[in-house]
Amino acid sequence: MDTAAARRAAEDARFALSGEEYLQKFGILGYLTDAIELAVSRRETAEPLDVLAEYFSGVVAGTHVLFRPFTFVSRTAHNRRAFATQFATIFAQLAAESVLSRGDYIQLIRQLCADFPADAVETIVVRASGASTHARWDAFCRELHAYMSDPAQ
Repeated sequence: MDTAAARRAAEDARFALSGEEYLQKFGILGYLTDAIELAVSRRETAEPLDVLAEYFSGVVAGTHVLFRPFTFVSRTAHNRRAFATQFATIFAQLAAESVLSRGDYIQLIRQLCADFPADAVETIVVRASGASTHARWDAFCRELHAYMSDPAQ
């Protein structure tokens, strides 16, 4: 199937979903709930529409996952990809050519998500290094993206 036909088929499948199925499949209710809770918590200091605009700009930019619990980070495919991208971007200057230990990676990743599971970091280090306790930065970031794309692997 050519790319245009595949794109049309995916679009047809998406439009075949009911409203409830669409919201569920793409995790939109979670984003709406999160955005409304944020707007309510900031109602004394900010205009609700400004809060919502800022929130959804963060969702589009991928920054909405920073400093959030792992349950939020892992909730949707978009959140997982955004977290992996933010991690690689934020710490790139620090570790670009480095080989770091599992403990180093746990400390770095927990700067952005305090409850990120240590066993997940260990799995990523092993995949990136071939069973070592240390991994090159580029290999770790590549495996973090892969892990966050499909954490069930």
